[in-house]
Amino acid sequence: MLEKQDRIDVIRGEVGTDGKEKCTDVNIAMGMLIKAFHNTYDVGLLFSGDRDYTKLVRELKRMGKVIGIVTPDGNPKEKAKGLSKHCDFHIVLKEDFYMHYWRDPKGTPYVSMINSC
Repeated sequence: MLEKQDRIDVIRGEVGTDGKEKCTDVNIAMGMLIKAFHNTYDVGLLFSGDRDYTKLVRELKRMGKVIGIVTPDGNPKEKAKGLSKHCDFHIVLKEDFYMHYWRDPKGTPYVSMINSC
């Protein structure tokens, strides 16, 4: 039986002075590995479908962790197949999720870009 946990740790990349992400993949991988080494979690969610994380997922599973990925529907879902076959589960977020829950830092609601091209 799962016990209620009081917190969720979020591991993010860093943002440089130019406003661009820096070392995101490395920071996420290191954060997940360090926390797994210290046994601070049982289930990890990786919000990415990038196959660059395959070795990370394999190592975390070798350490006994349950690992899932979360991707948006559509093309990212298809691109994530290479990584998802190494994971315990794959959550696909439909566009309705973004319409109901997504807000940018300024509070602006989500605007679909699917048919904008």
